[in-house]
Amino acid sequence: MRFVAGFCSSTLCITASGCSDPAGRELPPVSWEGEHLRLATNVETPLCGGTAPYMDHLLGALGEQLGAAPPGRPIYYLLEGDVDEYDTPCGAGDYSCGHGTAAYSPIAPFDHEIVHVARSAIGFSYPLIEEGAAEYWGDDADIRGRLQGDVLELAAQGNAFEFPFYPKAGHFVAYLLDVYGEESFLELSRRTNYQSSLAAFDDALVAVYGEDLEALAEDYEANYPKCSQRQYRAAFGECTFTPARSLCESDEPLVVRRRFSCGDEDVLGPRFGRQWTTIPIDLPSAGLVFLFQADLVEGVELTIRRCGGGCPPSAVGPLEPSETTRIAPLDEGRYVIEIEWPEGQEIEVDLEIYSSCA
Repeated sequence: MRFVAGFCSSTLCITASGCSDPAGRELPPVSWEGEHLRLATNVETPLCGGTAPYMDHLLGALGEQLGAAPPGRPIYYLLEGDVDEYDTPCGAGDYSCGHGTAAYSPIAPFDHEIVHVARSAIGFSYPLIEEGAAEYWGDDADIRGRLQGDVLELAAQGNAFEFPFYPKAGHFVAYLLDVYGEESFLELSRRTNYQSSLAAFDDALVAVYGEDLEALAEDYEANYPKCSQRQYRAAFGECTFTPARSLCESDEPLVVRRRFSCGDEDVLGPRFGRQWTTIPIDLPSAGLVFLFQADLVEGVELTIRRCGGGCPPSAVGPLEPSETTRIAPLDEGRYVIEIEWPEGQEIEVDLEIYSSCA
């Protein structure tokens, strides 16, 4: 899971893990085109109807947030097998990689690499920050482990720190965003690049936050709540993919009663044998009571997340089939409900959401 700052050539190789040897497999041609992103794949399993539009939307929304977009329409290569089997700039052994014009991955969607593609428009940041941003604004694909590593040690490793430490980098980014805000983080992102020295990174932190890395790390470790990447991430794509539904438009509950299948335009995946749909909601005041009743297949999971990221999150799951669940109260704000189920299945959902509106 690397981003690539440049391409491999006979004279230049700037990657997070080195250049791969030329591979025998050719990249597939583009098969789908959106407003911001193109898709090329040789994977035989069809994508669910919302997957490509979701990735296209995510790249566009990130570009709007950053105030810049990569030139042209980057290509998302969804590849059968390992990415280093192909002629790509990914390093040997990389699970995936991304740069300003393309992302390469064996799964879709993989928001982590799309975040790198989007951030190429402002220049890539110091590795701790760049990979942390991709974790914070990225997806929660089930390949991440627990928080581990020391921020000072990870920062000192430059671009050499490994993927098991990415969740920690993302958690530190969540701290910077929660405590100091998004504008300051964007300024920090612009002040460094992937090849910056540790000293230059430390100078950038002082310029933006008025504190050096040692002081920030000390406050972060002592005071910021601990939670996993699945919990602290911003859920940015899910929270913006479809319009949020207000819970205070009437005295009646918000009802979602329908059958979901992979071909639907709001269903994503399949990824690691799972597919899912998301329902963003606006909660104008605290006191959500959530009722879920459905005759479901085995393996269905329900999760509620607060949009915007940070710890502690608001989340529940998984649910058993035909179970009724009540959750109350939650703070006012925007949330996203995610319903996930096994690949190849259809589910009937009977979902009612209540809120005590002022």
